Amino acid sequence: MSTIMAEKQLNMWACGTGREFVGKLATEKENVFLHIPSKSGRQLIVLRDEPFIYIGHFLRSGMKPCTGDHLTCRYCIAGFGRKERFVFSMMDARTKETGIFEVSDTTGLQVLRKMDEWSERFGSARGLAFVFAKEDDKKNGSIGMKCLDGLGGGSDLPDGPDPQHVLVKMWTQPEKFDYKDLPKEIQP
Repeated sequence: MSTIMAEKQLNMWACGTGREFVGKLATEKENVFLHIPSKSGRQLIVLRDEPFIYIGHFLRSGMKPCTGDHLTCRYCIAGFGRKERFVFSMMDARTKETGIFEVSDTTGLQVLRKMDEWSERFGSARGLAFVFAKEDDKKNGSIGMKCLDGLGGGSDLPDGPDPQHVLVKMWTQPEKFDYKDLPKEIQP
């Protein structure tokens, strides 16, 4: 992927957010994804009030962003289904590891509703705690959640990574794009 194409895609993702080119955003560390183990849950605390929401396509190598409508996106053209994804900035309550946590639209909307309720009462969702667990303890099972109604200490919590910046940085790195995910007839 060329730098010009990456910048064009970034501008599409940033549209409406008031953000500019990724190089102007704060630097975030690499590999900051928080995962839920299949046999046990994980307690996570919200660090930023706003999630990053995007439309993506699930491929063998993971989620890839939709770059337009069904007429211009190469994944849409190839017939890959579109899914809405919610990405939150969170911290593990036990290990204090910070990172981004990505979930489906179903779980994401549940988390967002609880965050909105918390924000209405306290002015911010920082400090709100959830327990996430894989349903039926399956490795690829859907993720269920339970809200713990906060741990407090919102001002004592670290700043979490910017989910949009982390994902856009990952998506715009050429070596991360795997053309093997595409059907042979549309591979470059």
